[in-house]
Amino acid sequence: MYFIERVCVMYRFIKYFIYRFVKNCIGFFDGYGSCPNCGDRWNWKTSGSITFEGDCSSSSGVMVCNECLSEPPKLVVDRIVKDLKHSMWPQNEIESVKMAINTLKATHT
Repeated sequence: MYFIERVCVMYRFIKYFIYRFVKNCIGFFDGYGSCPNCGDRWNWKTSGSITFEGDCSSSSGVMVCNECLSEPPKLVVDRIVKDLKHSMWPQNEIESVKMAINTLKATHT
């Protein structure tokens, strides 16, 4: 019985990742962007945002999928910053995003 349970768990695990891989490939070839934290494409993920104070005292945001936003401790600051640098964001706004992410993580620990 233990062997069958392990096989079922492995099957669900493999099925989930193959399903996710296929959906991300479809999104990539359709030209969709991705969540900067987990890398999943926007064709099948819903988006939320991390808001921060931008230039001119206006509020701005970074799009992150709702799945990543639901677990702030799992947000990877370096990965998000790398994506923002790749998108040529100004350094002062990147620093503001870092502070907003760290604040969000601290309030949800």
